[in-house]
Amino acid sequence: MIRFINCIRKRPEISHQEFRDYWSSQQFRQRMDRLVELLRPLSYARNLTLQTVGNDRINAILGNIEEPFDAIIEYWWDSAAEFYGRLDTPEVIALFGKILTEDAVYFDSRYSNGFFTEGHRSEFDY
Repeated sequence: MIRFINCIRKRPEISHQEFRDYWSSQQFRQRMDRLVELLRPLSYARNLTLQTVGNDRINAILGNIEEPFDAIIEYWWDSAAEFYGRLDTPEVIALFGKILTEDAVYFDSRYSNGFFTEGHRSEFDY
């Protein structure tokens, strides 16, 4: 199984609340729902980073000096071929273009990052 993880930073001039409001908006939700419909992942998750002192404490312990990403989007497929087979369609290309232009008001693509991982699940008996 592969995952594509998109780590997103908000633009510096956008407040955390403005970013959260847009992330939760019908406009953004519909755009992401359409992308999921076109890419057809096995699973999909949109996660907002909590604004909590816990992040500061963990980052201090780990010695991190950067702020955490503001949000993460994850998609899962059985193989990269499934993803690539759906990526090069005119509808997906057009939607990505729209995302890159309209979401650029909120998302700082220069400091955001996306990458593929090989996923393995672990089960625990506690």
